[in-house]
Formats: sequence, structure tokens, C-alpha cells
Amino acid sequence: MKPLYISIMLFISVKAMALEINKTIKVNSVKEFFSALDDNTEIIIQCETFNFTLENLEQNIGIKEITEEHWYTHKKPIKRELKSYYFSSGLVLNGYQNLIIRSEEHTNIISDNDSDNILSFKNCRGIVLEGISIFHTSLVCSGSVLSILLSSEITIKDCSLNGSGVIGTVLIGANDVKFYNVNIYNNSFHAIYSINSFNIKFEECNIFDNHQWAESLIYSDVSYLTFKNCLINNNQSKKLIYTSLGDLPYANFENCEINNNPFIFNLQGYIEDSSQNNYALFKKEKRNAMLKLFIVFLMSQLETDNDNRNVEFVSLFSKDYKIIDKEKNTQSDFLFLYFSLKKKGFTINKYKIIRNRIVINENAKNQEIWSFSFNKNDKFKKIKIK
Repeated sequence: MKPLYISIMLFISVKAMALEINKTIKVNSVKEFFSALDDNTEIIIQCETFNFTLENLEQNIGIKEITEEHWYTHKKPIKRELKSYYFSSGLVLNGYQNLIIRSEEHTNIISDNDSDNILSFKNCRGIVLEGISIFHTSLVCSGSVLSILLSSEITIKDCSLNGSGVIGTVLIGANDVKFYNVNIYNNSFHAIYSINSFNIKFEECNIFDNHQWAESLIYSDVSYLTFKNCLINNNQSKKLIYTSLGDLPYANFENCEINNNPFIFNLQGYIEDSSQNNYALFKKEKRNAMLKLFIVFLMSQLETDNDNRNVEFVSLFSKDYKIIDKEKNTQSDFLFLYFSLKKKGFTINKYKIIRNRIVINENAKNQEIWSFSFNKNDKFKKIKIK
């Protein structure tokens, strides 16, 4: 069956966000879905299951798995085209704006690739995902369910994120994201993993039956999360929230039912009654936290052969940033600098943060001082290395 195109101009308000929708397309297959992907579009799914397993996507749309940038295989990071999709350890929808994906059948989006992430939105703005259940078919998996990366103004509504894997939802460099009536369950590591993400709201969500392979139900570094009218029950993690920086995670729980979990929930420790004061304090400390997050990630990644933090690094920078190195050369891609540091075998043995500067390997032959400038949104605008 060919997809049904309905030409209509819609202005849909979601979370006080106006989406300009120029066309609505009804689809009944994976192939029709990918043909319909476009900006300013509402896609209505009319079938029971979408199989996003790599082998099925290869057969239906000819997609091939590609690798993301890596320090020893790419001289420079890869630039992806906007309004594109690709498969790299899971399906990635990149650079779409004003896109609604809605199911009339509460469609299951599944994957048989137990080590892959199922669905990621990257560099997107104005996305609505509604009426979808997402899960791996294997009982034990090592991939995440739904990732929102470097994206803003996202609404996830009436969905189920069934882990059978490691993490229910990953948020990195995400802003203005709302989960409404979403079930997050059966995840072995974290229900929620959030790095450098702000104005993230969970409303009337059920977070339950998640497992204890990781230390906490929620992992949050330099993020601000709000939970309202949520049920958080029958989870096995020893902690509600964990941050690698050792600071108090900034989260606000309002009228939530939190029962039958191993952790002790102390409402006063999580800002409900003083959210405005704590948020002001958070804003004041945010730049220092950003520097600490950056250097902790950089220090750990320089000691490994992997590149597990590339998206986290990118999320810290403004779009028009620049880096001035010790030779006074200017570049505009931190990952390129990062790759070169790894190839040279540069290591960080110790560091000190002094205001907007990081002193690396103080008093050693390889001492460097990195000075940071921020834009108004607390993103790195310039780094000057001496």
C-alpha cells in the first residue's frame, strides 16, 4: 500500500511549543515511514510493528551500518547532513525539525540487535513521538531504548520504553524535553541517563521494575530534571540519583509517589520546597560544573582506546566556538583536537580549576593552561591553550 498524503497546514501546540506542520502522511510499512521523513511533517503509523533491526532495514531501505567518528580511524570528525538518517550502533534520525511521529495502533518499534540502541534523535528540534512502544526482542540486551542527543523542544507522549537492555532514555545536550504519560521499565542500568540537559520534565510517568546493575535509577550530571505526578515504584537500584561529580543532583519531585524501592527518598534533599532557590544556586555553579564535567571526561577518555564521550563533548560547546592552541593556530572542532591528543598519547595526571581556567599537569613538563570563555547559555565559546 502506498502512503497516504494529506495536504494540510497545521499549527500544533505541544508544551507551549508551536509546530508548523505542512503535510500529514499515513504509513503502513518501514519503507513508507522512511520515505515520509521530512521537516514540517506529521507521520501517522497505521501498523502494529516496525522492525528497526539492521538486517530488516538493509532489506527494506538499503541502509548500511557505518561507524561514527573514532580517533584512530578518522582524521576529522564526520559531518552529517541535516534531514538524514543512518545506522551506527542503532538507528539515528539526524537534523529534523517540526516532525510528529504518531501511532494509531500503539505501534511497537523493535530491534533484534541486542547490542544496538533502538532509536536516536540527534540535532533535531520540534519533535513529537506519540503512542509508541520501543523495546529489544532479546531478554538481555546492552543497547539503550530511546536517545535524545543535541536536540531541543522534544515531546514524548503516551509511550513505553521497555529496557530489556541498559537504559530507558538517554539525554545528552538536550533542552526543553517533556515526557508525558510514559512508562520506563525493565532497564538493567538506568531508567534515565542525563548529561548536560536542561528543562527536562517527566509528568504523569511510571518508572518501575528497573534493575540494579548500575548504582542508581537515574544518572544525572550537570542537568536539571523535574518529576511531577509520577509513580516511581518497585525498582531495585540502591540510589535514586547518582552524579559522577559528587555534587547534589538537581532534580525536583512534585507530588510523586515513590514507594517500594531500596533507596531512602528524602524529599528535602531534592529541592521540592525550595526549587527556585536551588535552581538559582545551580545556575550560579553551572559554569564550574561544566568545566569539571569536561575535564573529568577528557581525563578518563585520554586513558582509553574508545571514544564513548564524543556527544557529551560536543554538547558543551556553542555552535560558533573556536580553539586557539599553543602555536596560536585557530580551529573550530574540539573533536579534531581531542583526536590529536589521543594520537600523541597526551595524558592528564592532575588538574586544578581556577575560575574559568583549568591548569593541567601543574609544574610538570607537559603543563598546560586552558582558559575558557562562555556564551550567555553557558556553553564554551572559546578555549585558549597556553
